[in-house]
Amino acid sequence: MNTLLMIDSDEEYRKKIRKVAEAQGYCFLEAECGTDGIKICIEKPVDIMVIDIMLPDIDGFSVCRTLCSLKNIPILILTDCRDEEKKMFAYDQLGVSDYVFKPCSPREVIARLKVIQRYRPRHQSPTGTTFFKFDGLEINMMERTVKVDGSFVEFTPKEYDLLFCLVKNINKPMSREHLLSEVWSYDFYGTDRTVDTHIKRLREKLGPYHRFIITLHRVGYKFSVTSEK
Repeated sequence: MNTLLMIDSDEEYRKKIRKVAEAQGYCFLEAECGTDGIKICIEKPVDIMVIDIMLPDIDGFSVCRTLCSLKNIPILILTDCRDEEKKMFAYDQLGVSDYVFKPCSPREVIARLKVIQRYRPRHQSPTGTTFFKFDGLEINMMERTVKVDGSFVEFTPKEYDLLFCLVKNINKPMSREHLLSEVWSYDFYGTDRTVDTHIKRLREKLGPYHRFIITLHRVGYKFSVTSEK
């Protein structure tokens, strides 16, 4: 049974989501503030989360950032805030899986959660390998860790997803459109620039091993440990 954690100050709305979620087979956990939500997520197994930005104690973005640093759990933002810049920030910087404006029917919320879980990237190579070592670069997809010359390097959730997607398709050219579809999922309204920005950040964090991410002119990118360009 999947466990859904909803962090939202609106008690009546939480009740409506709970009713539909439980009817669809979810175990439903809830919190009305960010502090309680973080505590629940740390103490109990959670498979997916719904978080409002506008919480009574700390903002939902801070909650997302804290939880993403602790666990690899997909997040759907559900909020009254219609600021487009905040929406893009949530996708690009926090790596949320979906961003939905209220009012949104409980049935649609649960349907979106099911799609997120269905299309969530599965970080495994065609051979089943989840650990890779290229010179001083170590990538563990199962544990979601990356080491550069023996030191752990932190990435945002979407940076991890993008790197893993490239690595599991080693030497295979990947178009920007394909990367958007694979990493940002089914309904992200971003542009090719989103991919380019994340590639730039990946290269900065990979240090001397940024050379493994090859730019393919007018095509996209590929991960390769050879000298081929």
